[in-house]
Amino acid sequence: MADDGIDMWGYTVPEFSAGPGEEVYAHYTIEYNFDSDAESIEFYTDLLEPKWQFCIVIDGVRHDLPVRHGRYETITGFELYYPKTYNNYIEAELKGTVPDVLSSGEHDLLTVSYYDGGGNPDDEEVIRINFVNPSDVLSGISDAEYELSVLKTAIDTDRISGVNTTTAYEKYISAFSSVEAAKVSDAGAASQLISSAKSDITDAHALLERHGALHCIQTTEEKTASLDKIISSVSAGSSGSDDKILMIKSYNDNAKTLLILAQDKYSSGLYAEAENYALQAEERADEAYSYAGDSLAFSPSGTDDIIWQEMTGIPVTEITEPVSETSSAINSVLGGISGNLSESGDIDELIHSEVSIDSFLQLSGKFIELLKSMADFLFGISSYASSN
Repeated sequence: MADDGIDMWGYTVPEFSAGPGEEVYAHYTIEYNFDSDAESIEFYTDLLEPKWQFCIVIDGVRHDLPVRHGRYETITGFELYYPKTYNNYIEAELKGTVPDVLSSGEHDLLTVSYYDGGGNPDDEEVIRINFVNPSDVLSGISDAEYELSVLKTAIDTDRISGVNTTTAYEKYISAFSSVEAAKVSDAGAASQLISSAKSDITDAHALLERHGALHCIQTTEEKTASLDKIISSVSAGSSGSDDKILMIKSYNDNAKTLLILAQDKYSSGLYAEAENYALQAEERADEAYSYAGDSLAFSPSGTDDIIWQEMTGIPVTEITEPVSETSSAINSVLGGISGNLSESGDIDELIHSEVSIDSFLQLSGKFIELLKSMADFLFGISSYASSN
């Protein structure tokens, strides 16, 4: 050590928590560097019935001191001071039991204080563990079970929505196992298990938040890409007003801008903000779909039917009537009425093709014209018969 003072390292069993009456064991090595025999090191513990075993090691030579039992114990410079050319340290072993406490909390398992030649505290190392009140364990288990139920509901909801919940569910299982183990463990171990469960629950919610944001971003990316196809297809085949296409594109561009913000927040680990922006982007994309569905009466010529249905939500009806007998009968009637109607070839072509609503309306119009021709023909025959 370059400066006066102490350094300390070692371990404690149990490491984190212990309940009333449980025994705790600590083993630590304290390295020191004294300038005179007026300096000293003091040891303290909150454990009951402590038992200290000290060993002074000077250049590898061990000197065991008698066992001590006080909560405060001091080793003076008379026992510790040697010239700095020597490598000096203390091995300290401590055993004791945990006292009853009104509420669970951290207490000093081992405090090591260095005092200079004037008797002033100059350096200190502290090891703390959690002394547990058993009644707090019961409430801790109850709280953890409630948090588990909330987490399970969140996992199920996100899974149904398509969010990747695998890692969050693994954390849930780990937390659930810890809570179940806490129910049959002593106070100290139970307290640590509950703490572990709550840590897993917190991690699970964080994972849900991250994967939820990612799912929302990806869903909206798919919608904006689909809208791009729709805009391109409608622009190529539409005979309607261009302002409708511009309005759809405006909504989609707004969605893309919000997506950029969402992706930036996601990259920065701000998942809640990322999801918020992604939801706003999805809302704009949905407005584009809604506007497209409200603005256009039917699929424009040249627009892919699947894209149109995706855009508007209105299925495109396809009519297939490849019935040759129907075509022949109609042509025969037409021939009897007018002798040679040029429209008959068009009708035959329409009947033998798969048509959309647009061509279905064209076909209906042809039939209406034919019915009118039939009526005129029959009226002419009736008039001729009456006059004769």
